[in-house]
Amino acid sequence: MLVAAIYAANKTAAQHDIEQALKFPIDAVELRLDFWRNLNLADVAELKNAFDISMIFTLRSKKQGGVFAGSEKERLNIIAELFAVKPEYFDLEFDVAKSFIAKVHGNYPNTKLICSYHDFDATPHDLIDILESMKNDAFSIYKIATKANSTIDALRMLSFVRESSVYIGVCGLCMGKVGQVTRILSPIVNNALNYAVVNDDNLNVLGQLDLVTLFDIYNYRKLNSYTDVYALLGDPVDQSIGHIFHNKKFRDIKQNAVYVKLPLRQGEEQDFMRAAMQLPFKGFSVTMPLKESLLPFVSLSGDANKIQAINTIKIVDEKLVAFNTDGIGVLNSLEKITTIKEKKLLLVGAGGTARAIAYEAMKRGAMVMVVNRTLSRAKKLANEFGCYFESLLGFDVKNCNYDILVNATSVSLISHMIFSKKIVVNVVYNSPEADKLLQYAGSKDCKIVSGKDVFRSQAVEQQRIWNGESL
Repeated sequence: MLVAAIYAANKTAAQHDIEQALKFPIDAVELRLDFWRNLNLADVAELKNAFDISMIFTLRSKKQGGVFAGSEKERLNIIAELFAVKPEYFDLEFDVAKSFIAKVHGNYPNTKLICSYHDFDATPHDLIDILESMKNDAFSIYKIATKANSTIDALRMLSFVRESSVYIGVCGLCMGKVGQVTRILSPIVNNALNYAVVNDDNLNVLGQLDLVTLFDIYNYRKLNSYTDVYALLGDPVDQSIGHIFHNKKFRDIKQNAVYVKLPLRQGEEQDFMRAAMQLPFKGFSVTMPLKESLLPFVSLSGDANKIQAINTIKIVDEKLVAFNTDGIGVLNSLEKITTIKEKKLLLVGAGGTARAIAYEAMKRGAMVMVVNRTLSRAKKLANEFGCYFESLLGFDVKNCNYDILVNATSVSLISHMIFSKKIVVNVVYNSPEADKLLQYAGSKDCKIVSGKDVFRSQAVEQQRIWNGESL
């Protein structure tokens, strides 16, 4: 059940937000009545009767993350009065007195009760035990909301819901930005409740997404227990446009799949893989700093074995098979505007992406010069692939008569290396420095291949791999 959370300060504002929410195919609205400045029973009743949609009433205490400032006795007295409005659902915290729960349940049996548990610091490992401690015949749904301090926390929550929802009405969500994936994938694990805000102007500190994002980007209403899940792994992942590209592609080809972004730090790989294999993931995109650190967990296919860096994983019969489309993306983008064979390509950088570019460029007949701040990395790459190398520090670019300059490192390092009427490729995108670099190259009358061009080209190859076209 998708719920639009209404954090308005009064009846008029709440009515406006509900009207906006009803433009989307939601199932219910939650009135966060603790946010009302002057809570009036008549106003609440009038608002309830104005809309033909299920409503959840919540009057949350400060102790449980709300803003109600009165005493607990005052809060329970108001809650008892609010039951008279006969909402479809009422959210009560797990620590509310059992005698009070029995009383309101007996007086208003048609109002379903939601039992809420919050942990604003972490996601405990004993989620099953917490659920058991919450059980009471008066409750219809049990909601556990915790703080995700890592993607692994969020995946644990999703697995918990997936397993528990078979037997009981369970809502499990993670708060915080890292926990947003639990909200996107809620339909896939049969979450009893999911919450979204009307727009990004609403309160969003709990990691709730807005309705536009859920429906327009993540195709939310199409998600179900049969949906395949793909994800970007890396740190950071905020600037990536992968979720926009891949989800649009899934929608266009009517594929029951969704793509999410998962921040993953080095050192978390093993725990992540263990958690991910409990969920319906079918593949991953891989970005920095994991292109090489994930190698021990995968089987390398084709060119990835020679490159020794990956950016794509496909799960085949519960095995992780890895590929690299970075170099293909750059070279395919280049070949739209020039031939590659026998061209002099100056490559800045020697990391995982640069390795893929050097390999693919040599494979297509280019003459490659690798320059990097750490000379030993440039030398290692060059020796493996049979190209030239130099240290970036002190490199005499004026004597390097290149045809194509490819930047695969920090853009602030290379503006002095751009000469007129060359071809400039920047694999970095969505950053002010990347934009400035391309603008500078344009002012030098260079042909430009942007990071977004490269991204789209390599992402197309990823889709082909995931769909079995390249296996």
